[in-house]
Amino acid sequence: MTVEETKLEHMLNDIERDNVSGSVRMSRKTATLLEAAARCAEESGKDVQEEVAKWSKAVADAHPFMALVRTVGRRAREATSADDLARTLERIRWEMDNGNQRIAERALHIFPDGGTFMTNSFSATVHAALKHLATTGKEIRAIVVESRPAREGVQLARALGEVGIRSTLIVDAGIASFMDRADAILVGGDTVSGSFFVNKLGTHPLVLTAANQGVPVYLLASLLKLLPEDEVPEVESPHSPEEVESDPMTNVTVENIYFERIPLDKVTGVITEEGVLTPEEIARRVASL
Repeated sequence: MTVEETKLEHMLNDIERDNVSGSVRMSRKTATLLEAAARCAEESGKDVQEEVAKWSKAVADAHPFMALVRTVGRRAREATSADDLARTLERIRWEMDNGNQRIAERALHIFPDGGTFMTNSFSATVHAALKHLATTGKEIRAIVVESRPAREGVQLARALGEVGIRSTLIVDAGIASFMDRADAILVGGDTVSGSFFVNKLGTHPLVLTAANQGVPVYLLASLLKLLPEDEVPEVESPHSPEEVESDPMTNVTVENIYFERIPLDKVTGVITEEGVLTPEEIARRVASL
């Protein structure tokens, strides 16, 4: 194995081990890996498209519920040279950045007076929206659910605090007790399909509790994350049980999964770069893919 191939393996291993990054950050890591793979292929005389296809499949297999990673890989496989790929990936990066900005602007139209928003895990799109809302000068507060076992919510609370947004960090079991403080729920989604979306485990009870208490729920997601239902895996391979409990117990099986499906009809609206869409409108968009 050459030095360049070893570097590629290290980059892939980093992606495979990453259980904290959201789909936007993971897609950026994927783009960086594919660019390096294409350059390596050209320098060694290998077929660029074959190499890009190989590495993009490896990332998709590692994170099967992240539609944006699949989108990056699908577009990347169309490139015929390293330079062509670089242009393609630059366009995708722009779309992701521009999409998050436009989603944030749409959120401002819905919540012009600010408010208190509950969210979980760490969605880059939700993070961008809350930061944008805070720039209006209105008082923005967040209730951030810890999101075990990786506790991505801690990272989000810290990031919000650094831009002046006051947050209350709560454990996962505190959702119902703090729901009456929230004006709305904002959640991200790693994949959005016709009848459901996929997000971090714990999103489903968050959404159901909000519906039970009459709190509106908004899914913030780029249209780049749309994926036909038959392309979304049914079952997730369990992750290390030691993330939940490292001390072995007799007759106890620890099941550690990261993602779950949430019925799309439980959300009030889906805030996209093109506006706020209803679940029915999203279903029609997915059907046309």
